[in-house]
Amino acid sequence: MNGLQLFLDLTVQLIKLYQTDGDRDERIQETERLLALRDEAMKNAVPPSSDVERELLRKSKKLNDHLNGLMLQEKQNIQKDMKDLKVKKESTNKYVNPYENFNPDGMFYDRKK
Repeated sequence: MNGLQLFLDLTVQLIKLYQTDGDRDERIQETERLLALRDEAMKNAVPPSSDVERELLRKSKKLNDHLNGLMLQEKQNIQKDMKDLKVKKESTNKYVNPYENFNPDGMFYDRKK
C-alpha cells in the first residue's frame, strides 16, 4: 500500500473516530496514535504520477479539511469545558468563603470585575 492510500485510510479512521460519541480521553489517545501513523504515511508518500493518484490526493485534501474542522470543534468543546470548570470553581470558592476579601479596617474597596 502506498503512502497516499494509507494517509487516506487513516484520515477516514480519524473522521469516524470524531463522529462517534465516546470517552474523550480514549478519543484523544487514539487520535495521537493515528496522527503519528498518518505522519509516517505522509513522509513515505510519493508525488502522484497518474490520474488515479491525483484524484486520491484531491480526495485526501478534502477529507483532511473536514477532519481539521472536526478537530477544531473538539478543541473548542474542551476549551469551553475548561472555562466552565474554572467559573464553577470560582463560584464554589466564593460560596465556601464569602469573606475572603474582607477588609477589617472599615474601608470599603469596590472590587467588581
